[in-house]
Amino acid sequence: MSISTDISGSSNVGGANQLLDLLSLVSNPAVYKNKIDALEAATAENKKFVALVGPADSIVKMRESIALELADVKSTAAEAKKKSAETVVEAKVQAADMLSDAQAKANALKAEAQALVDEAKADTAATKAALSAAKKAKVDADAISADFAVRSQTLANAQAEVDAIKAEIKAAKEAILAKHQEFLASL
Repeated sequence: MSISTDISGSSNVGGANQLLDLLSLVSNPAVYKNKIDALEAATAENKKFVALVGPADSIVKMRESIALELADVKSTAAEAKKKSAETVVEAKVQAADMLSDAQAKANALKAEAQALVDEAKADTAATKAALSAAKKAKVDADAISADFAVRSQTLANAQAEVDAIKAEIKAAKEAILAKHQEFLASL
């Protein structure tokens, strides 16, 4: 829709037309009012489009800004993903190293523990052998002690017999001496 520059709706601008427009206005003000109303309606309609052009411009700028931010976010996400992948690889390497070290330490501890177990078994066997030898020595000592007690008793009995025989001999000697002195005294 085009905007008219004169009352008749034509865009022909000139001095003669202006006079005719003035006469037309004076003779028929309703036509002029209709033209002004149409002009105001067209102006209001155009103002809507002008008002929309401002937000559309900011929307375009916003889209461009969002596109830049999205590209920035994608770039940052790609960098973060790359960094994350590198970190995961480093963590796996460190974990493998730690696991290897832990396994080596565990194997060393296991070997030490096995050596201690073997040593304890050897000590236990030696202790059992020594205990068995000690038990045998005790049995032997008890046997010797019992034999000693029997021999001591036999010796004590023999000593008692010897003492009894000595006493008999002494008594016989004294009896003989007494008889001998009697005999000598009788002579």
